[in-house]
Amino acid sequence: MLWTFVGYVQNQTGLQPPTPGGNGALRFLLSILPLIFFFVIAYVFLILPTQRQQKKHRQLLANLKVGDRVVTNSGIYGTIVKVGEKTFKLRVADKVVITVEKSAITGLQPAESEAEV
Repeated sequence: MLWTFVGYVQNQTGLQPPTPGGNGALRFLLSILPLIFFFVIAYVFLILPTQRQQKKHRQLLANLKVGDRVVTNSGIYGTIVKVGEKTFKLRVADKVVITVEKSAITGLQPAESEAEV
């Protein structure tokens, strides 16, 4: 009954009801908006922090020099005695020198006062 009345009013006023397929570009944009929002959130919370961390690690590796005390990703503490193109030679004990990949260096060894705490 109500629809009949609405149809009658529309016919009398000359207003046309909206067509179901009208303004397809707007409908398409509104339908992909949640997907775009998801990708923006994923980029901000997942990709950007990872890129920052990788940049910081590359910068650390570029700044290492002979005499720096470092830690490898396997937990070996050592002092750099030679810097190669892709490797470091680490002294881990008296007369014990090992060769490790640059990518195996996790960070600088903490100072003695920080390590004991």
